[in-house]
Amino acid sequence: PFTAYSDPAYWADKLQMSAYGRQNGPTGIAADKNQLVYIYVDSNVPSGATLTVETTSTTSVWGTTSKTLTRGLNMVISPEDNTQFYIIYKSFNGSDISKYTPINIHIEGGRVNGYFDCTKHSDADWVEMQNDKLFTAPVIDVLGQYVHWHMNRAAVIRNTSKAVKPVMDIWDPTVA
Repeated sequence: PFTAYSDPAYWADKLQMSAYGRQNGPTGIAADKNQLVYIYVDSNVPSGATLTVETTSTTSVWGTTSKTLTRGLNMVISPEDNTQFYIIYKSFNGSDISKYTPINIHIEGGRVNGYFDCTKHSDADWVEMQNDKLFTAPVIDVLGQYVHWHMNRAAVIRNTSKAVKPVMDIWDPTVA
């Protein structure tokens, strides 16, 4: 299930700083140009929140296209090769995100590209994912507890081929 996050633009304004990326919900799905991807949402989006899918094929954290998702079947055509899909479920105006229930989403189409989540995976999983050639797009997503890397796949793997968690353990406290 996908959980709600606070709107980064709201907090950037309140803290008088630049907004950070909002791609908090990597799906691990990639698709090539003009490929149709089906996204099934199991429930209504709560009042005071939005649910969208964003796509990007680059290391940009802002996405290249965005589509609002609603309960039921949603369809998205991949705008370019190696497009990755991100679910953006966010609240507005600093509202308490704990009041928003997680939303289950099922995706068909595209291909499994995967992502690594330090709260769910081990370094042994990291090595296995590489051996299974899971990461196929040029960009990779690695999630720490607080940090989300959305970076060049080749560079990340070249520098963390055996273990990525120790590196994320260094980055996480910098934003905690």
